[in-house]
Amino acid sequence: MLAKSERNLEGWPSEEDGSVEIVFDHVFFGYDDDKTILHDISLTLSEPGLYCIVGPNGVGKSTLVKCMSKIHETTSGKVTINGHDVRGLRHKDVSEVIGYVPVTADDVFSMSVIETIMVGCQENHKLKSRREKMRAVYDAMELMQIEDLGNKRFNELSAGQHQKVAIARGIVQRPRVLILDEPTANLDVRYQVYVTELLRALAETEDMIVVMISHDLNISAKYAHSIIMMEEPGKIFKVGPPAEVLTKENIEKVYRIQCDVIRDERSGAPIVVLGWPITGSDGRMD
Repeated sequence: MLAKSERNLEGWPSEEDGSVEIVFDHVFFGYDDDKTILHDISLTLSEPGLYCIVGPNGVGKSTLVKCMSKIHETTSGKVTINGHDVRGLRHKDVSEVIGYVPVTADDVFSMSVIETIMVGCQENHKLKSRREKMRAVYDAMELMQIEDLGNKRFNELSAGQHQKVAIARGIVQRPRVLILDEPTANLDVRYQVYVTELLRALAETEDMIVVMISHDLNISAKYAHSIIMMEEPGKIFKVGPPAEVLTKENIEKVYRIQCDVIRDERSGAPIVVLGWPITGSDGRMD
């Protein structure tokens, strides 16, 4: 196996220096010539923190993170990790830095919960022995409060339990960048808050870039360090702190819904209060 220096990965994040910079440089992506999903995306992620990607359905949120993690390759423009074009990297190179937690994990459908989470250990090159891997698995299970599920089969779990196991599988990798596609889907509000608090704490204590797609504007507003708001047709509308991005004007323009935005007296975070109904007398959306 070639060393990183022999693979010409100068500046690649090491265990000693984990700093990562991901840059989208005028990225376009489409599945065919007739349907472009992402339009001229320019974005830089370089500071540790929790980044929430928000926006209406169909604006390319999942596609954006898949381009970041080399699941998709850009149609034009490029995505770089510490200056290296993702298109020229091996999937193994990318997985050393970026961990991706999808909405569902069908590839481990019949495994036990412990085996499912153990899959994530394959990408954590700091874990050498089976004992170290098992310890990491149990630590991740404890974080997600699923210790009692260890010997159950993944296909025996509820949708919410699936989600917790998938997140544990991502956490156990301990990547420099952790991407989660709707990690709070199928969770009740208590666990939505718990998971988002956990992800923010991971970003802060581990100096990680944590990127999560979210449809809950209020949870994103309360816990994100930065909001990435996307709009039709697959563009970046605005990036910045929640108070700057989640304004009444921005939400009404991007989501085409009336609302008010007030401030949480304790945290100062914006709180979105929905306004007038959007359904007309014929039962259709206006």
